[in-house]
Amino acid sequence: MAADTLVISAPMYNFAIPSTPKAWIDHICRTGITFQYSAEGPKGMLTGKRAILVITTGVTPIGAAYDQTTGYLRQVMGFIGITNVEIVAADLIMAQTDDAVAKARTAIAAL
Repeated sequence: MAADTLVISAPMYNFAIPSTPKAWIDHICRTGITFQYSAEGPKGMLTGKRAILVITTGVTPIGAAYDQTTGYLRQVMGFIGITNVEIVAADLIMAQTDDAVAKARTAIAAL
């Protein structure tokens, strides 16, 4: 909660995140701590922060219709109030190793 920037690295397993980062999300999404209820619905309390999501995949392209990882992590960040979200895609590692690593390094350098 004290950090200005949150960096989350998550692999895509079977089109979604593994159980360990999911458990972490379940622990940080807390009423009155990271979000609160209002007349308009839940409101995130961690505003003014930035999240960098480093997402790795073997053969699934980030943004594909069956990529449930990227959208889910963006939704969770927004739910707790973090709307400044950047994606570092290290996707297609098994299919296009050299290109995937080069693309990820370029994205990291641009941060």
